[in-house]
Order: sequence, then C-alpha cells, then structure tokens
Amino acid sequence: MSLEIASGGAVAVDPQSLRDAAARLAGIAERFDTVATAGWAAVGVAVLDAPLARDAAAHAAELAVQVRRVADELRLAADVYDAVETRARLAVLVAGGTGAPARAEEARALEQRLAAIAARSPAAIAESDRLWRRWETGWDDELARQATLGGLPVAGVLGPVAVWGAAGAVRVLGRGVVHAPAPGSARGAPRGSEEAVRVTALSRRAAAAAGSLAEVASRIPGDDARVRVERHVFADGSQQFAAYVGGTAGGLGPDPGEAWDMRSNLELYGGRTSASQQAVERALADAGARLGDTVHLYGFSQGAMIAGRMAIEGRYDVRTLVTFGAPTAVMAGASTLNVTMRYRDDPVVALAGGGAPVANGSPQSFVAEAVREPLAWPGDVTMPAHRMDAYVDLAAQVDASGDPRVAAARERHLDALAGAREIVATEYAAERVSDARE
Repeated sequence: MSLEIASGGAVAVDPQSLRDAAARLAGIAERFDTVATAGWAAVGVAVLDAPLARDAAAHAAELAVQVRRVADELRLAADVYDAVETRARLAVLVAGGTGAPARAEEARALEQRLAAIAARSPAAIAESDRLWRRWETGWDDELARQATLGGLPVAGVLGPVAVWGAAGAVRVLGRGVVHAPAPGSARGAPRGSEEAVRVTALSRRAAAAAGSLAEVASRIPGDDARVRVERHVFADGSQQFAAYVGGTAGGLGPDPGEAWDMRSNLELYGGRTSASQQAVERALADAGARLGDTVHLYGFSQGAMIAGRMAIEGRYDVRTLVTFGAPTAVMAGASTLNVTMRYRDDPVVALAGGGAPVANGSPQSFVAEAVREPLAWPGDVTMPAHRMDAYVDLAAQVDASGDPRVAAARERHLDALAGAREIVATEYAAERVSDARE
C-alpha cells in the first residue's frame, strides 16, 4: 500500500520555487561564461598552456549553454504549473459563484494572469491544457483498472462499479466539491427544514487526549454511538471541543428512526442539512459547546460530509477538519487545518470527483492517499477500502511517514489539545423522533 502525501489540488508544484531555481541556474551560467572568457584570454598569453586553456574555455562555454537550457525548461514548467493552478482557482470561483464583488474582481485578475502567461508562453498554455484534461479524467484511473481488469468486468466489483459510475455523473454535476460562502456574504450554508432529532448520552467519562491520527481515527464511533464529543478544558478556563462523527448506518434506503441513513446521505450530498448533522450539533450543545466556540471535527464517510459542511457554515470556529473516506471535498478557509485521507480504490471517495482542484485550508493542510486492495477480487463487493479499520491503518502510515506537514499538523492540532487540564468524552446515540417507531 504505497502512501502519497501532497498539498492537494490539480498540481502539487509551487511555480515560484521553479522560477527561483531557474534564477539560481542563470547565475551559475554567468559564472561559467566568466570562466570561458578567462580561458579564451589565457590562450593568447600562455602559449605553452594554450591547449589546456582552450579546452577549459570550450568546456565552460558548453556548460553555460546546458545550464541555461535547464533554466529555460524550469521557467517553462513554472508557467505550465502556474497556468494549471490559475485555471483551477478560476474553476473554483466559477463553481462557487462570482456574483459577489470580491469574487468577481478575483476572477478578472485570474483571467488576466492566464492571458499574460499565454502571451509570453503559448507552449505553456498548451501543456497546461493537457495536464488539466489528465486531472479531470484521471481521478478514477485506479477504480477503472480494478473494475475492468483490462476490459473484462469483474462480477465481484459490480457494487463498487455502480458507485464509480454514479461518481462520473456527479463530477459532471459538480456535486463533489463543497464551497464556502463568498467573502462578505451572510455566513452559514443553506439549511433544510429542522427535524425532531433526539440525542442520548450513552456514556460520559474522563479521557486522555488523542496522541496520533491513528488514535483519532480509532475514536470515530461505529457501534450504537453515532458521535463522540470531547470537551477540553484548559488552565485558563477556556474550552474547546472535538467531535468524532461516524458513517452511514442502516440499509440502502431510508430507515425510520435512524438519523444516519441513506436519506441523510442524499440530503448532505445535495447541499442540505440532514438529521444527522442536526444530531451532531445537538450533541455538541449537550456537551457544553455554544455557537462560535472552537471545535475540531473528525468524520468518516457520512460523518465526513457532516464535518465538512459544519467547517464552512461558520456557526463554530472550526480549527481542524480531518476526514476519512469522504464522498465530498470541502474548500476550507485559511484558518482551518484540512486533512483528507482517502483510498484511490474507495468507490465512495470517487463521489468527490477527484476532490478540490486547488490546495486549501491552513498551510499545514494535506491530502494522504493510497491503494488499499491493488488486486480486484470478488470480496470487493463489500468495498474493503471503505471501512473504518482500513482508514485507521492509513492514518497509522501517515503518522509514521516522517512528512514535515504531518509533524506540523500534529503540533498545531493534537499537541495543542493535549494541553487541556481536563477532558470529558461523551458518546451519543441519535434518532429521528418524528420517524421513530413507538
């Protein structure tokens, strides 16, 4: 299971770093030119050493040419990646709506940036078009490979294939990426009608802070509980909350009384508030959280969709968003640590249509992905890549990766919460009261 950790988006290359490298190479080429000039000068004054001086001058001149060629290639690559990133940011703005003055102005600036790149480097625009098309069409390559085994449908993966096929339609409809409200607009995403939802505390006890991402993943409920809320109280009396939200419960259709059913999945995916999201908000309130309080959110599958919506609605100060197997990708704000963990062969992840085209969230944010089951087999009908225990394994690999972004995220998030003098964890069950059987 190969692990890849990146900043996310259509490209993971900083164009400015390439331009900086090109500038350094240009300086090296100038020094080679100086050496070549000195060598040719030596030919005229050192007759006995003329062959040696001539060879040194010719070699230095050739090195200057080669170094400049590499510098030119780096500048071209910088323009290519700059064009892809600019195009991706423009796509995000268009998808999120450019009606707000600030967004309309930003869109015009991005269009002008693309025009400037096209003017100085038509080749960069042509290559960026190719890379953009590859990103748009290549997000499901692993699922396609496993589902067809080179063109032969595999009976065992027909269920995942159906989800994968639906994901293609979702990509066209643009439902896989959830956008934050425009700057200056009223905070809060549109909410559906409020339902009668009851949350019941199943247990309440003292707890220790999570020390790793694998431990975070292992705390997401999967049995009778639907959400776990940890209240962290610090020495100065301030408090922060961590909510761990589980995945879908029940069968393939609506389940009377079950707040985490497929009906809630469809509501969340369609951009509406679900009974399950309302239950998480009520669990937070029961644990002592109020609107505007600092909250850290962790979710798996449907729980990831809930956490994502809550992260951009603005009702809480969401400092951390960690999702596992999310069917949607969230365009988080710069104050939110946004960590996405996904398997490329998880059909539910395919519903996000490749995810966000640009990196987002705080500078420590990252996307970690791997392939869970490289070989297709009949057991794929159970979607083994979309299991919480599989994501605990992925989180453990991320913990052990040594990637500096992981260390920075841990310091910003887990280490900060570990400073609480008191932690109380409460696990909640939830039900739709209006639909529940008497």
